[in-house]
Amino acid sequence: MGKGRDVDMKNKIEKIRLEKHIGALLAFRDYVDDLFEEINRLDANVIELDFEGVEFMSRSFAHEYLMRKSKSEKDIYEKNKCPSIQNMLSVVERSFKNPRKIRVTPTSHPIKIA
Repeated sequence: MGKGRDVDMKNKIEKIRLEKHIGALLAFRDYVDDLFEEINRLDANVIELDFEGVEFMSRSFAHEYLMRKSKSEKDIYEKNKCPSIQNMLSVVERSFKNPRKIRVTPTSHPIKIA
């Protein structure tokens, strides 16, 4: 067993405690790469990520996590998210649904750059 992991063999659910696996501060996008390398090595198709003890999640971590989760063939769900973690995940999920678009209007005259 890897650190921070438990297996429920009856239901083939792999449980990962993020605080033990990564730490209390989920700050960097690279941490998601490490997490999904571990998830993809597991035999179980259902992965439970336990956020107990996690105090912070950056927007970049949340964005990368949700992108990788949406592409994963495994059923990944979270438990024990504190309100700030849930809020960050919700904000990033909403940004996927309503991305801000920048409109650029062409001009008929050349732009001078000094």
